Amino acid sequence: MRQMGIGGALLFNTEGAVPRGPVDMGGGQWRSLILYTMQEARRLQLQITLHNSAGFSGTGGSFVPPHQSMQQLVWRTVEAVPGQGQHHIPQPFTKLNHYRDIAVLAFPEPPVPPLLKLWLNGREENPAACTDQDPETALRLEKTGEIVFEFGEESSFQSVTLWRRPEVPPDVYDGPPDSPPTFQLESSVDGQHYSTVCTIVMPQLRKMNAPGAAVFPALKAKYFRLRTNISTWLSEVQWHAHAGVDNWPGKANFYQHVARSTIADRTEGGIEKRQVLDLTSRLQPGGLVQWEPPAGHWTILRIGHTATGQLGASQPDAAVGLELDKFSREAVDGWFRHMDDYLFNALQPYTSFRAISNCAPGNMLVKIGFARPVVHPCVRMPLHLR
Repeated sequence: MRQMGIGGALLFNTEGAVPRGPVDMGGGQWRSLILYTMQEARRLQLQITLHNSAGFSGTGGSFVPPHQSMQQLVWRTVEAVPGQGQHHIPQPFTKLNHYRDIAVLAFPEPPVPPLLKLWLNGREENPAACTDQDPETALRLEKTGEIVFEFGEESSFQSVTLWRRPEVPPDVYDGPPDSPPTFQLESSVDGQHYSTVCTIVMPQLRKMNAPGAAVFPALKAKYFRLRTNISTWLSEVQWHAHAGVDNWPGKANFYQHVARSTIADRTEGGIEKRQVLDLTSRLQPGGLVQWEPPAGHWTILRIGHTATGQLGASQPDAAVGLELDKFSREAVDGWFRHMDDYLFNALQPYTSFRAISNCAPGNMLVKIGFARPVVHPCVRMPLHLR
C-alpha cells in the first residue's frame, strides 16, 4: 500500500453474506490484529479509520443490555368502571424482558360498542385476535381476502388505529426487510351495503411495532370491512368515536417515511388536554391503580417503554448485538466506557482519538455510526410530561 501511494484504509466489519472466518470480530485475536495494524500504519505513515461498531451505520454490540438498547413506546388501555375505586391495568407489550413505566393517564372519551363478531373470509374468528393489545398475535389476511368487524350495535366512529406483523422476505438479501400494505376501509349499517371510508397506508416495519392510523368524518356504522392490496398479518385494531391527531404515528417517530392516509379535511370531537388526568402516582406494583372515575365514560392509559429488539445492520456472526439507545446519556456513556476498556485506551499511542480534528498520518479516526433512527426518547420522557 505504501509503495503504491495508498494513504490508508477503512476497517469496516460487516457480514454481507460472507462466510465466517477464523478470526471473530471483538475477540482477543481480532484485538491483537487491530493493534498490530496500528503499529504498522504508524511505521509506514498510513492512516487507519476504524468503524466503531459491527455492521452498517450503527452503534451497538453484544455487550449492550436491553435497557440501554433502542426503545419504543408501548401502552395499554382499560375502560374505567363507574363507582369502582380500584382498576388493574396489565403491563403493556414487552420485548426482551425489559419494561419501564412512564405515566398513567385517564381521560374521558365517547364509548364504542363492544366488538361482537369478527369474520375472516366468511369464517368467524375470535375477536380477541385483534383486540388483545398484543402485537404478536395476528390473523393472516390474503390479498383476495377481507376481514369484517361486527359491533354489538350501530354507533358513531371517527378514527381507527391498526397494527400488523412484518412481512419478512424468504431471502433477507433479496428486497426490503418488509412490504407494507395499503388497507381499504369500508363501513355498513346492515352488513350488506358498504361505503368506502378511507385508505390507510401502513408504514414499513423493522423492529418497532409501528401502527397505521386514519381519521375520518364521523359516521354511523355497525360493520366495518377491511381489505388489503397485498397479503399481510393484522395483529390489532382499535376503534374510536373521537377524532385523533392527523398522522400521529409519524409525528411520534414510529416511522420515517409513509404516504399520508386519506382523511377528512376537518374532524371534530378530539380529547382536550385539560381533560387528561395524571394518575402516575397512584400506580402500584402489579398494575393496580387506586382511583374512582368521575361521571361519564373514562379510559385509563398505562404508557411505558420497552426495547425494540433492533440489532445492528449486517453484523458479523461473532459480533451480533443490540443497537444502542442514542437518546440515553447513560447508554452512550456506558458504551464508551466499555470500548475504552476493551480497545480505545490501548489505541491511544497510535491515535489522537480524543481530538480527532487534528489527526496526523498514522493516527486513527473512529467513525461513529448513527443512521436516522426509528426510536423514542423514552428514558427521560417523564421529565417532559411534567
